[in-house]
Amino acid sequence: MVLPKDDRLTLSADASKSHTESIGNGNRSRLTGIGISSMILITFTLQLLVSLSTGIITPLNLAHAELKEGQGDGIPRKISVGGSGGCMWFGNVTGPPLKCIITPHFRPDAEILSLTDRDAIIEAMHTKMGIWRITTYISTTLVGIGLIMFLITLRFRKMCGITAAIFYPITIVSWAALIGQIAYLVIVKKNVDNARPKFNAYPGAVIWMMIASTIMASIMGCMVVWFFEHRRKAKTESRGERGVNLPIVEAGRASERVV
Repeated sequence: MVLPKDDRLTLSADASKSHTESIGNGNRSRLTGIGISSMILITFTLQLLVSLSTGIITPLNLAHAELKEGQGDGIPRKISVGGSGGCMWFGNVTGPPLKCIITPHFRPDAEILSLTDRDAIIEAMHTKMGIWRITTYISTTLVGIGLIMFLITLRFRKMCGITAAIFYPITIVSWAALIGQIAYLVIVKKNVDNARPKFNAYPGAVIWMMIASTIMASIMGCMVVWFFEHRRKAKTESRGERGVNLPIVEAGRASERVV
């Protein structure tokens, strides 16, 4: 069969248009992948800072209790707690801490604070909720693994099922970690206010970082699943278009050779 010249030109234009659209979709897919990767990286960074707060990264804390100069026995004291443990100050509360303890089950050192071992503030800051705070480490680990897997899946599409399966529990674990951190903060503040009213308990920056990372983790999980599903559909449609157009284009080329 010999196609008219106008039909051959139309087929050639359609094929060229389809190729251009395919390139455009590929560029948009790459930009979307970069955007999602950046969001995962930011979420991982926030959760890592939360996990390392106070015990390792001293300026960051979930909560701190402070006895200001002139109150109590007149000597200022400060106790900070965070994801990796806690730190204590005695005398100079604006300088470096006298001691930091890295543990999920932090208990202030009474000797460092020049207090008795059964002082009310020691018990108030020793809240046994380490098991809940461990969820922060689990969440951070999952997000880190998710970031690596997402970057790998951008190159090897067959991994998308495994990667999506990793992101499903991230949202749940992140919310569990946030609830645990909020519960720890509320209990510590209540204990300090009741046990030693002269100590002032304050929330730290960690709780806001945790809230931000949890919201981002929720959005991130949805975007990753959507991204993989969108790529799968686009790939299926692209294969379908190539399967339909290829015989027609070949027929057009054959007709050109006949003419």
